[in-house]
Amino acid sequence: ATALTVPTLNEAGILQISPASTLVGLTRTTGADKGEPDKYYPAGVRTFGRVIQPDDVQARAQIDDQLAEGCRSTFLVHDREAYGKSLTDLVELLGPAAGLRVAGNEGIDPDARDYADLLDKVVRSGADCLFLGGVEERAAVVLFTELHEAQPGLKLFAPNGLATPSFAKDLGAGPASMVRLTSPGLPARLYPAAGRTFLRSYQRRFGTESGPYGMYGYEAMKLALLAVARAGDRGNDKRSVVAAFFRIQDRHSILGTYSIDRRGDTSLTRYGLYRVKAGRLAFERLLDPAAG
Repeated sequence: ATALTVPTLNEAGILQISPASTLVGLTRTTGADKGEPDKYYPAGVRTFGRVIQPDDVQARAQIDDQLAEGCRSTFLVHDREAYGKSLTDLVELLGPAAGLRVAGNEGIDPDARDYADLLDKVVRSGADCLFLGGVEERAAVVLFTELHEAQPGLKLFAPNGLATPSFAKDLGAGPASMVRLTSPGLPARLYPAAGRTFLRSYQRRFGTESGPYGMYGYEAMKLALLAVARAGDRGNDKRSVVAAFFRIQDRHSILGTYSIDRRGDTSLTRYGLYRVKAGRLAFERLLDPAAG
């Protein structure tokens, strides 16, 4: 959706801030498709930014964790959507330089009844790990279940698109024991005081937990208001508001302290690593690709 809206808003000179669009090609050239990111900016200037980390950061976090888990070779699978394919392509691009061999990169039909053909390719590849990029929970449950039955020792990895309570609940105990997921959402204790206050306030007001995207949505709106305020007397001028956004540095927020770079990306890089225990997501440790 963001890939469709950015060019239109860019032509109109309107600032767009996303809380959840991670597609790397919206802002960066590394791992991007042909023509990205320039094709999104027909006006020749950047008008898009985001408070969530782009997918190359998550790819590096995935690579770091897979290496830490002893993966020598990983098989990549995606659901043929932009998000999943971008992530697997990034792991394929960045993995070898870090020491992670890529055994294959295959797209699957999310509506397929089974994945027998893919299972055979994975087994024959000799991969000891598999990363699934995508958001289709039913397909992920079917695939991980079949993979675990065919190769019980295969370690399974997935991104934030599958780091959901419903996916954790639907996954059987066998495959769940082998699954590790990355998510930008962190336990409350790892956020600054302002973040912990936000989470408590949200719970009191709405009677349910915010989840990470409540925090990212809140921060995106705060940045929009901040850009207007910092434009001062020109707060009703689109170009001035865009310029003010791109000057944001060292902002102390509910997510932590960060800056917006010239591409419109946040300097935040931390990801949470989760396992599935008793049908629930359980935080294991912090991943920070920027920390090496």
